Order: sequence, then C-alpha cells, then structure tokens
Amino acid sequence: MSPAGQEAFTGAEGTQEIQAPGRLARLRKYSAWGFWAAVFVVCLILFTVMKFPEARIKALIQGQINSALAPQGVSVIAQEASLSIWRGLRYEMGDVSLRFAKTGKTVRLDRLLVKPSMLGLISGTIAGSAYAERGDSELGLDFAVKGTQADLSVDLEDVDLGKLGLVEAMAGVPVAGLLNGFAELEGDLNNPQSWEASAELKAAHVKISEQRVLAFKIPEIGIAASEIRLKATKGKLELRQVRLGDPKRKPADDLTATLTGDVNLQRNLMASGLKVNARFSLSQKVLGALPLIDAFLGPGKQADGTYAFDLSGSLGSPVPVAVKR
Repeated sequence: MSPAGQEAFTGAEGTQEIQAPGRLARLRKYSAWGFWAAVFVVCLILFTVMKFPEARIKALIQGQINSALAPQGVSVIAQEASLSIWRGLRYEMGDVSLRFAKTGKTVRLDRLLVKPSMLGLISGTIAGSAYAERGDSELGLDFAVKGTQADLSVDLEDVDLGKLGLVEAMAGVPVAGLLNGFAELEGDLNNPQSWEASAELKAAHVKISEQRVLAFKIPEIGIAASEIRLKATKGKLELRQVRLGDPKRKPADDLTATLTGDVNLQRNLMASGLKVNARFSLSQKVLGALPLIDAFLGPGKQADGTYAFDLSGSLGSPVPVAVKR
C-alpha cells in the first residue's frame, strides 16, 4: 500500500507516485494566510496614519527631512504645506527655503514634494522620494537611509544653476549654466570604500563669476559644454570621462580640461590615492589676469600651448608631476 497522501499507479515505465490533493490543499491554505497577513499589515499602516492628527504627521515628516539634512548643515523652511494620504502619503511644500549654514546662503524652491515610505515612518528608516521645482528646473530624488547606510538616486533635468543658486550656497562661488544627468550611490556614507556609485552629468553654458583669490583677481570663466562620467566600485573610482570645454571651439573656452585615471578610495575620502592624468588649457583672458601662472605651470607646458601633469599623492594633498613634452 502506498504511503498516506500519495497514490501509486503502474505504467509501461514502472510504478510512479503522484502527489495527492491533500498537499495542494495545504499550499492553498498557507497562501491564504500569507495574503491575509499582508492585508493586515497594510490596514494597520493605514489605520495608524489615519488615527494620527495631521499636524503630528506633518511635524514627523518635517522632522525627518531636517534630520536627514542637518549633518550637511542644511535646514528647510516652508511657507505653505499640505498633506495627502489617499494617493499614498504625500507632503507638499510651497515657497521653500533651504538654508546652508556653512555659506549663509539660501536656495529657494517653488515647490518641494516629499513622498515618504509609510513603513519608514513607523520603523524609523528615512525612505521615499522627493521632487523639487524652481522655474523650469526639476530635481528628483529616491532615498533610503538608515544610520550611515544609504541608497540614493538623483535625476537632474534642465537645472538652472544660476537661478537655483545651489553651487553658490554649497561652495560660496556663483555659477550659472544648465545641468542635466543622474547620479546614484549605495553604501556607507562614512566609508567611501563601500560605495557602489555612478554618475553621468552634462553641463552647458557654464559661467563662473569673477573671483578674488589671495591677491589675484580671476576674471569670469566661460565653458560652453562639459561632460562627466564616473563609476565607483570595490573601492575604486574610475574617471570614465571628465571633459570640460572644447579646445576646438571658436571663440575658445576660458578653460578646457580632460582628466583620466582613477582614485583609490579610502575610508577617509581626502586620503584617497590619486592616479590621474590632467591636461588643460587657459584662454588669453585668464593668462593675462594671472601673469605668474606660466611660471608655476611652465614645466608642464606642451608644444601646443596646453599643460599636462600626472597627479599622485592623495585627494587632500595631490602631487603634480609635469608630463615631458
């Protein structure tokens, strides 16, 4: 007699066993349990959100936003705010100011939409997506951050650097131009060796405002087009393409440069080792404003008037070695 729950039959190729309906019934029962467990979790989340007063949910989301930005010295203030839960949790802010403590500058946004993960709100993980607008500039961000572990993805579409003022707010240098592209990063934010990252960026009509460095007055620098492609994996950052300006353009860009090579990432980012070749040129306008620059760069000057150096050392203390003509 065959074992319980099985049925035997004899055919041309001998005796075979087939599964009885009892096992199929158990599978159906477990699947039903799994379905109703998922329904219970979803209902619990919705009930929790609906029972929370709207003001408390707004405060919770606003607190998570500022907690995520605080380590970078950034705070967010919105003149308008609205909350919606029926199409997924959505927190929309209008007339938004991002204050950068380091430079004292403020970036203003027409609209900032944050769609946090409801599971994240309950578990303490900072996760979700965000969308920002200023004029025709659009920025999109997907994020999941827990402690120092992060999974980030940024999309940039026709970002007007001058109108947005983001570079000036972050670095204190006024920069205008249009920026498009994306960047992704996964890993421990405090350990660059763990980063799995990539970036593809294109910039057009970039203008860096006149600056004074020490006793020198550097004129406005114009760069018509630039392209950057980077890839970080297994502790190494590859400069797949870094090109600023076009040396063949007429009139010439004030700065053209190409970088090739890689960076050996370390836990301390500024200690990361360099193995990079840099080739660049400066317009007569820039050279005329910096009469001593040729004395400093002269050893790397090439026959065509450009400069070439191999960079070693670390990101924080690079060591340039002139490339022989």
